[in-house]
Amino acid sequence: MSSQFLSDVCSTIMTTLRKPRRAALAVSVAVSLSACAPPADTTTTDSETAPQATALVSERATPDPAAIHARALVLDAHADVELPEAPSRYAGEDGISRVAPAKMRAGGMDAVVLAVASDPGPRDSEGVAAARARADAELQAVLDLAADPANEAVIATTAEAIEAAHADGKLALILGFQNARALGSNVDGIDAFYDAGVRVFALTHMGHNDFADSSRPIFDG
Repeated sequence: MSSQFLSDVCSTIMTTLRKPRRAALAVSVAVSLSACAPPADTTTTDSETAPQATALVSERATPDPAAIHARALVLDAHADVELPEAPSRYAGEDGISRVAPAKMRAGGMDAVVLAVASDPGPRDSEGVAAARARADAELQAVLDLAADPANEAVIATTAEAIEAAHADGKLALILGFQNARALGSNVDGIDAFYDAGVRVFALTHMGHNDFADSSRPIFDG
């Protein structure tokens, strides 16, 4: 097929496309011409396929979990704050928190949400005072932990602060709050905890309070 013939046909097609009634004919001619074209060379050499095959096998190879863990920013979304004088059943066998700085580093954990929490209980003035005292003690324990340079830990209040701590090789401690029973009916108490660095709030903990109802109240007083 001569180049002049193809040029003449293309000119005819362009002219036809300007006339809607003949558009179908132009499409038919174009399809016919494409059918006459020689097939593209799809053959490949061994030298071309070998690297592709190697890459594919590499992608499908079982990844190394330890390597992935080392590259990732590992965050525990909830841990209880343990007070030395009154460890809970969630403490380690040594009576120390399972997310103490040394344990976090040994486990390759970079950040943790530490819940400043109080248990469900009476909602009278004595009960609220006891819950607030517990919450204040737990909050101070976390602040003291971050203030000790030996722990190389910081209170992180933003996502950027968490990433910055990770980049600097420091632990990121994210303050949480659990059970608004510690606030009684004082809404301003939320602002006080926020100003202290708390960023994750859970209003209930296995019991109703003046702020919210629990989905599983083991205590309703």
